[in-house]
Formats: sequence, structure tokens, C-alpha cells
Amino acid sequence: SPTKTIAPTPTRQGTANCNETVNLQDGGSGVYSYEITIGSEIGPVTLSYNGISVPDKFTVYWDGVEVINTGFVGSPTYNSQLNSLGYPNVSGIGNGSATFYKTTFSPTNIIVYVFAPPPGTAWNFKIDCPKPDPTPAPTRTNTPTNTSTLKISPTPTNTITKTYRDWE
Repeated sequence: SPTKTIAPTPTRQGTANCNETVNLQDGGSGVYSYEITIGSEIGPVTLSYNGISVPDKFTVYWDGVEVINTGFVGSPTYNSQLNSLGYPNVSGIGNGSATFYKTTFSPTNIIVYVFAPPPGTAWNFKIDCPKPDPTPAPTRTNTPTNTSTLKISPTPTNTITKTYRDWE
């Protein structure tokens, strides 16, 4: 079983539902925590994120386990600023998506943390509701069965037998 991870202490907190976009445009630095209601469906859950330019890191916790970690995403021109704050370099472009598979009906909420250490940040993210695997409906297949059998009977032939009598 996955090891439970200690989540960071957030600077700001909020709530949202799956399929809703969460935006921050005020430029404040800190750790943001959002409790997202995703429901009881089982299936893949996708995080779509955009750290825009100033680097941000998006992590997702479900059932106390970190299931997604984007690393810092954004412009690498901020690497020296990130490093001076004790963080690693940018690991990728500012936008993308990541998916985890929700394997049980509960818990029905996840926590998304956005780490925004440099000032001037702006970002957004959206968590899709789980997409249950489609269960195929039973299908009826009609397989024809041949119940008639072909009997080949000898064809009657008319045989003409000529008998010759000796003429006496």
C-alpha cells in the first residue's frame, strides 16, 4: 500500500468541484490548498494545469498519498530566483496535464497544492471528474446453426434389359 505523505501547510485555502477551473491572478507567493470534490466514481482523474510564466508546482493528494507532482513548471528564466529560495530548477513548460487512477469509491475529495514561491505568480488548474470505464453492454450474437443435413441418395437409373430369345 502507498505510504501516506505529510502534506504542506497552506498559506491560503479554497474549495471547488471537479470540472471547475481554479484561477489565481493576484501575484501572491505562497502555498495554496484546494479541496476538490470529485465524487465516488472510479476511474482516471486528470489535472490540467498552467503555471503561465512565473514557476509553480502542482501536487495532488488522494487518500493521503501524493498521486501527481508536476515539479516546477514555467519559464526557466526564473531558475536563479527559485534556487535562491531553496527550490530546484524548472522541470518543464508552464502548462500540461497529468492523470491518476481513482481505484475506490472513497474518499470523494482530493487536495491540490500549488507551490508559488516567487512573487508575481499567476496560474490556473482544473481537475476532471473521474471518467468511469465504460462497461460493455452484453451483446447478443446470432450464430446460424445448420440443422439440416444433406442426404445423398442414389439416383435411380432406368436400366433396360433386353433379353434375346433364341429363335427357334
